[in-house]
Amino acid sequence: MLSCSQCLFTSENHPAIQLNAQGVCDICVINAQNIQQIKGQKDPAYSAEMIQKIKASKKGKYDCLIGISGGTDSSYLVYLAKQWGLSPLLMHVDGGWNSEISVINIERIVENSGYDFVTEVLPWDEMRDMQRAFIDANVLDIDLPFDNAMLMYNYLVAKKYNIKYVINGYSIDTEGIMPSNFTHYKLDRRNLLDIHKRFGKVKLNKLKFIGTFSYWYWNRVEKIEFLHPLDWINYNKSEAKTIIQREFDWRDYGGKHYENIFTRFYQGHILPVKFGIDKRISHLSMLICSGQLTKEEAQRQLESLPLYPNELLQRDDQLFFMKKMQLTAEQMDLYLKTPPQSHRVFKSDLDYYDFFRPFYRFLKRVFQVNFFKK
Repeated sequence: MLSCSQCLFTSENHPAIQLNAQGVCDICVINAQNIQQIKGQKDPAYSAEMIQKIKASKKGKYDCLIGISGGTDSSYLVYLAKQWGLSPLLMHVDGGWNSEISVINIERIVENSGYDFVTEVLPWDEMRDMQRAFIDANVLDIDLPFDNAMLMYNYLVAKKYNIKYVINGYSIDTEGIMPSNFTHYKLDRRNLLDIHKRFGKVKLNKLKFIGTFSYWYWNRVEKIEFLHPLDWINYNKSEAKTIIQREFDWRDYGGKHYENIFTRFYQGHILPVKFGIDKRISHLSMLICSGQLTKEEAQRQLESLPLYPNELLQRDDQLFFMKKMQLTAEQMDLYLKTPPQSHRVFKSDLDYYDFFRPFYRFLKRVFQVNFFKK
């Protein structure tokens, strides 16, 4: 078995792993390169410039949009917005899977921040049918429908309120990239629609999704830009939790993204049981790459902390998941035992990438052209 000398990835959990001469895996190498690329953003002068840029973009009541989930990262962004004197509109995309703690956290953040707040409630019958289609397709990333729709509705709300900057809780220090077997391309609208065409039963009249080309439209034509302020600071999640507990009376909910019941059950049970994937390995490995944990500390956390806070919660989540997805116990058991199916069996935006990639490489090599550089 191949094992990274730096993080928790091995050839068992990352079959395509590649090690360099120092025994460091490809994921660590790429994450280190990405961290190095944004190193200049940690300069206080950079964040000061970006804050002024956001404020200068204000054309109405708001200068930015902040999507909040009740989780650590988005809650801490609201705290930073207060410190920086920004005028955000807070927004939540409700996909029907909020935990009780997430609802309480959102209410407390809105109340204690004093910011305006809107909720976009996704059409449940269509979202449920899309998520059920992904289950019936046996593909890996059943979180893709909500993740994609959430991005799309951020753009729609930003346009509605004439906002040019969306403040996002992504941080390269705590997230980075994952192996390809851990997730799927999040802008794959073509994949979403093809899977739904084959397995869905409800017509999609209201639910909106974003694809590769429409993403380009929102960025280049509408000029709505996503910013990642957590990359502008030395972000430490443990310290962030302490601050938002003090400032907003925020409550912790356990694992990463566990404020959402669907994601909690998906990452805590479906991924390890059906797909043999423990996403904590990726999350902890990124904290190693950013210097927030040693490999030994990460390994101890992985071994000592359960995927679920307790067995009762896991049982309740499974019953809730089955009820919402209209699955019987027999259907749920069959789903977990059925071999996984690749996303690429279905149509995908990545098909275009595969088709044009040889031409792009040729043009880049011959003419030194980079079409994706701003």
